[in-house]
Amino acid sequence: MTYVISNILNNFLTFYSQSLAGFEATLGIRVEVAIACALTGIYLIQKTKNFWKTFFGIIGVYSIIYFHMALPSIFYYSAKLLGIYYLLKYPNDYVLVYLGLLILLIPTYIFLAGFNVKKFAFIN
Repeated sequence: MTYVISNILNNFLTFYSQSLAGFEATLGIRVEVAIACALTGIYLIQKTKNFWKTFFGIIGVYSIIYFHMALPSIFYYSAKLLGIYYLLKYPNDYVLVYLGLLILLIPTYIFLAGFNVKKFAFIN
């Protein structure tokens, strides 16, 4: 998905694609993002009853999804800037990369949760 980072602001504002045919992002990806934003909006409006919190919550979810889609491009261009060239073989190397990221994210999550069991287990 290197198209995401090619024109960052334009792709962010045009929902990943300038054409309805979806040469950059397919229609399925755009529908999934729209459903995620709509469900977030429904949940937040029911819980907060505040338009602005709901609006910024939807923008936040959209931004997180956009960043997640741009992450491979960010890794690629960062490595290219640093002079690191790599070639991943599908699917084995991709699985290893995702497992490595998962191994990094779990301790990060535990650290950010502050080792508080109530925060870590999502208990109120």
